[in-house]
Amino acid sequence: MPDLIPPADLDATIARVERSAFRLETRDQYGVDYETEPWLRWRRREPDDMAWHQPWLDLVRSKVAAGGTFRRVRLTGRDLTEYQHFLVSVSTYNAAAGEDIRYLRREQAAALGVPTGADWWLMDGSWLIRVLFDSEHRLIGAQIDRDPQAVECCRAWQDLLWRHAQPFGRYLSDQQEISDR
Repeated sequence: MPDLIPPADLDATIARVERSAFRLETRDQYGVDYETEPWLRWRRREPDDMAWHQPWLDLVRSKVAAGGTFRRVRLTGRDLTEYQHFLVSVSTYNAAAGEDIRYLRREQAAALGVPTGADWWLMDGSWLIRVLFDSEHRLIGAQIDRDPQAVECCRAWQDLLWRHAQPFGRYLSDQQEISDR
């Protein structure tokens, strides 16, 4: 079994990307320590200076400025969880930094044949970071996977998900129309 990358080292592992990073997010909730206070502030409707998120935004900006891409697909249920609403609010900052985020309903992904129970990053189309959580949704770490068959499967799923997922801006517009009804 590959060595476990601790949560504190995950962003540094992601920063090793050279050209392209793709993330599949499958969970309705994430227990990531650095989000705990921002999440609670968001729930209390308190202002947030986003300082906690700045290292990620800086990483995305620098990689995109160098010609790289950061893309992610978030799988959701019919209705967003409260936590997913928080992620949507944070995603405006991600998008402004150059990250391309799309949304797809979980059952649509499953109908496409994409496994919907595990999060992963496809890095430069040639290696994977499998993101691991415990039963309480807390991040416990990640593992690098360079198995060619696994990488090829994830490349195919990435292409399929990307074609069917809704771009963030359109997703926001559609959500606003639904809430206006």
